[in-house]
Amino acid sequence: MISSAHTTLTQFFIDEQRASEGSAAELTGVVSDVALACKIMATTVSKWPLARAAEPEQEGEEPRRPEPSARDILLRARAWSAHLGHTMWKGPGDPFHAAGAQARNGYRLYFEPVDRWMNLDINVAVGSMFSVSRAPPQHDHEHGHLPGRHQVCAGYAIYGPSTILVLATEHGVNGFTLDYEVGEFVLTHPRLTIAAEAHDFAINTSASRFWTGAIKRYVDECVSGRGGPRGRDFNMRWNGSLVTELHRTLIRGGLCCYPRDPQGANEHRCLRLVQDANPVAFIVERAGGCASTGTARVLEMQPESLEQRVGVVFGARAEVELIERYHRESAQGSYTSPLFNTRGLFESEMH
Repeated sequence: MISSAHTTLTQFFIDEQRASEGSAAELTGVVSDVALACKIMATTVSKWPLARAAEPEQEGEEPRRPEPSARDILLRARAWSAHLGHTMWKGPGDPFHAAGAQARNGYRLYFEPVDRWMNLDINVAVGSMFSVSRAPPQHDHEHGHLPGRHQVCAGYAIYGPSTILVLATEHGVNGFTLDYEVGEFVLTHPRLTIAAEAHDFAINTSASRFWTGAIKRYVDECVSGRGGPRGRDFNMRWNGSLVTELHRTLIRGGLCCYPRDPQGANEHRCLRLVQDANPVAFIVERAGGCASTGTARVLEMQPESLEQRVGVVFGARAEVELIERYHRESAQGSYTSPLFNTRGLFESEMH
């Protein structure tokens, strides 16, 4: 049972919005819609093995996925809400779908119900990602997307041993854990910040053949440990789920890299600017970190299309700025990595 000392997500957000310009009720309604969808996803994810066992797959058929439940609740929320002008969600294996409606002072919501759903088959944490911005005057499914700095809030829910919803606003980043007994998200991680000094970095080494010289240099220096230029040991991590990587970076600090090959050969391994990179960058920067393409601040990029992908490094500010410096220096000359030349150490695939 929630004690008087506990603050729910709704209580927290209403109090926070009172200090902001505009109507607190409008944005609170949108966040409540997202929180409800995340509660449904938490239940759906927890029952995944039971659902799979109840309806065995036929040979050659695609596995059942939980996205439709969250999609339906978001559409129902949009149907009655006067606040949510434009909803976009990720279908299983498909591009983003959209539903628009004229709404006074409405918001545009991007929502991905399950990031890396394949992790459910091995009982590894998955998550949902969302981003909220002001809806432009003319709702268009493919155009009118603004740079990430125009987001009013962003966040994610991670479904692990506990369900935690992390919400970033102009005032900062806070985490709320779902209390299943009362069905409410309760504040458990107030004022989250990313540690200034990093001891961890996350990167998919099987894709090292696509790395720029700057990324190869950075990884080489981290791997060389105390005897190398950095003068300390680093731990290398990789889960493959963006939400999981982001959550670890936010809680434990460090750096996460999704590098892009200059020729675009690994485009499918990069992050979508609008739906992935922008909310990640918004969350990280509100927590005192930094998010960059290696040459530019993510939140300043003008989206060219909904499916545009970019390479991103995010996490501890000093580490991101170091990689940016390496990119500037590599533009003046090449770098040959002694560890990662034409192929990676591992052959694991990232989906």
